[in-house]
Amino acid sequence: MNETLELAKELKEEIHKDTLIVEYLRVKKLYESNNEINELKKDIALAKAHHKDELHKDLLAKYNAHPLVVNYNYLKEEVSNYLIEISKIVNKK
Repeated sequence: MNETLELAKELKEEIHKDTLIVEYLRVKKLYESNNEINELKKDIALAKAHHKDELHKDLLAKYNAHPLVVNYNYLKEEVSNYLIEISKIVNKK
């Protein structure tokens, strides 16, 4: 079991060095700390809670068109696919 744990740790370290992962983590940090995006998310939630459908739709479109959101979502999907491939390789018998 100890050898398996060591291999898993090495794999994790290698994954964190990958340029895709590095870029995703960088963009994720920017996304999470962006005031404009955070305000939009709050406004979207409020519009939905108050059943302001047209406002909700407009704010959601603005949010989804934000370049940082577009980039973050793209990278998130790429990372997901990358990790699925790694999982398939690891789970092969």
